[in-house]
Amino acid sequence: MQKLFPTLLAAFCLIYTTISAQTSAPAHTVFLLGNTTQGELPTARLQLLRQVLEQQKTPFTVVHLGDIVGNEGLASKKDTALSQQEKGRADAFINLVKGLPLGKIYFVPGDKDWANSGRDGLKAVRRLEKYIEKALPGQNAFVPTNGCPGPEVVDVAPLVRLVALNTPWFTHPYDRPEAPDTDCKTLTKEEFREQLQDIV
Repeated sequence: MQKLFPTLLAAFCLIYTTISAQTSAPAHTVFLLGNTTQGELPTARLQLLRQVLEQQKTPFTVVHLGDIVGNEGLASKKDTALSQQEKGRADAFINLVKGLPLGKIYFVPGDKDWANSGRDGLKAVRRLEKYIEKALPGQNAFVPTNGCPGPEVVDVAPLVRLVALNTPWFTHPYDRPEAPDTDCKTLTKEEFREQLQDIV
């Protein structure tokens, strides 16, 4: 599991190298990464990815596919040391696109962001969303929002659509947004399937 992030990063750097060797630049490039909760943060690899992003001549999007900050999600303010460590992880990914006007980043939560499917999972994922949205105002960078299941659609480019699914919502054994006490557009698993079929 610890080797997954380096493998993904290496694969996408290879794709980038291949693309950059072509005569015409792509209209839009998407970089995917995820499962970054294991072990220490791969700072050197993130610096390499940042260098790649700085060299982009056309718009690009980075998508973090979940398990973002730690095995228990973003801690409450009571656990100061742990919370600062997890915020540092989130900041490292947010900073990938800071100051780069051509780029955006989106975060899709994983089960570990739901407190590793723990009792405080919904609170943890909402804390993480609040922190990321505050750091990236006006973008709606954390999708789906508010712990809702989705599907949530983000058109990142004319021919590129991100369909975000909050898959931990389906297996979370504790509190989660569902009918009748929710503001989510999707209230049941059946509605989710119908909406997803309409999108794809």
